[in-house]
Amino acid sequence: MKMKLKRDFTIGMTLLLLIVVIPFLGFQLNKAPKAKPENAPLSEFSAARAMKHLEKIAAEPHPIGSVAHTRVRDYIIEELKKMGVEPEIQTAEVFYPGSLSGAGTWLAATVRNIIVKLPGKESGKSVLVVGHYDSVPDSYGATDDGSAVVSMLETIRILLLKKPL
Repeated sequence: MKMKLKRDFTIGMTLLLLIVVIPFLGFQLNKAPKAKPENAPLSEFSAARAMKHLEKIAAEPHPIGSVAHTRVRDYIIEELKKMGVEPEIQTAEVFYPGSLSGAGTWLAATVRNIIVKLPGKESGKSVLVVGHYDSVPDSYGATDDGSAVVSMLETIRILLLKKPL
C-alpha cells in the first residue's frame, strides 16, 4: 500500500509539474522581444524611434479630407524624403457605404496613397507592405493604423542601410 501511495504521489507531482512548467515555458519562448531604445544601433528596429513618428502622426484625429489628414500625409512624405526616397502619390476616387451595414447612404472621398518602391536585386519580384494613414473622426489613429505606418517608416529606414533585397 505504501509503494502504491508513493507511486501515485510521484505521478501526481510529475503531472502537476508538467501542467505548470509546460505553459510557463511556452509563454517564455513565445514572448515578444524587448523594445529597443532610441539609441539602439541604427541597423536595428527601434520602437522608441518609431514612437517619435507616432507622436506626430497621432497628435490629433485626421480623417480623410481634413486639414489634419493633409498634415499627416505631408509629414510621412517629408520623412521619406529625408531618408532619400522619392515617394509617389497615387490619387483615386473611392466610394464606400456610409454605414457599417452597407445599406442606404454611399460616401465618396479622394484618397492619396503614398507609394514607395525600394529597388531589389531581381526584377519582377516584389513585396507589398500596406497601411493606411487616416483615422476615423473621433480617434487619433495611433493603433488604427498609425502603428503600421511608423513601423513601415522604421523598416524602410533600416532597409535603406542594407544591401538591396
